[in-house]
Amino acid sequence: MQLPPGIRDLSGTQLGVYTLREPLGVGEGTVVWLGEGAGRQVAIRIDERDGAEDAEVRFARIRQLDHPRLMKVHGAGRTLDGLPYFVCELSDGQPLSELLSGGQPMPLDRAVPIALQLLDALDHAHRSGVLHLSPEPSGVFLDRLDQVKLRPIHGGDRAPLAALLATVTPQLSRKRLHYMAPERIASGRGGPPADVYAVGAMLFHMLTGRTPFEAPTGPALAREHLLSAVPSLTFANPSVQVPGGVAALIDRALAKRPESRFQSASTMRRALMSVSGIRAPVTEAPAPAAPPPPESLGAAPPGRVPAPPPPAPAWPWIAVALAGLLAFAWVVAKLAG
Repeated sequence: MQLPPGIRDLSGTQLGVYTLREPLGVGEGTVVWLGEGAGRQVAIRIDERDGAEDAEVRFARIRQLDHPRLMKVHGAGRTLDGLPYFVCELSDGQPLSELLSGGQPMPLDRAVPIALQLLDALDHAHRSGVLHLSPEPSGVFLDRLDQVKLRPIHGGDRAPLAALLATVTPQLSRKRLHYMAPERIASGRGGPPADVYAVGAMLFHMLTGRTPFEAPTGPALAREHLLSAVPSLTFANPSVQVPGGVAALIDRALAKRPESRFQSASTMRRALMSVSGIRAPVTEAPAPAAPPPPESLGAAPPGRVPAPPPPAPAWPWIAVALAGLLAFAWVVAKLAG
């Protein structure tokens, strides 16, 4: 693949026992490389963001993750010029992004189990103190039985999107924006509800064949996430037929305010099984290192989505969103000039 401007070609570089062969993907200031060494192939993720001073803490948490739906992390370190990296399992599965590239909707009984596995993996990560903040289809891999492998990334707090987009291509920025929560766009920060939003956007995409919001440019797409109502599944694709409870669940997962969404991946997972009537076994995994966050939502009657908490005043959130969007437009104007 072609690397975007500002990202160095490190092909042939030696990192410990591994040799970098070719880039596999590019993220928010990061590049994932194919590595070879110690008798195996691995994925090596290098963080290009100014040395990422908190990388050791983040990667130490990632290494504690042990879950069948998460790619195993083998090690971490720094390049000779101080850039942090971690080495993880290389999946031979098909990226979910390839399945979605044709624009065809998935049947409910295929899409829901994929979403349930993602939520299971994210719940384990959250309970271990790891926020992903970047789940999107190119980091989700499926084997022949649709068993999921999610690439683990501890996002931590990031720069606002306006700053991030100064280092990536317009095509890449739009791709990542399709699944990014409004608070991530506005401030670069987020918690478990930001990952819930991403799963809701992927479930919307799987069931309709299109993303919740479409726009020709990054700024326009950001504005859609910040300010526009989520379209109905049938508006996105009139041929879609899903239970009303599933549609309501997706609407809640894609709420603008984090406090109006499911507050944990496990809560959304239970609700999705209830409203869809589809069950997925809980994956056996070691207990997480960190205690689970308190659940703020009670169980709902079968077939119903738990009611969201009372809405908070909207004006602070709108102010933050508009400020982020203005900063975003300023950076784009500077780059265009």
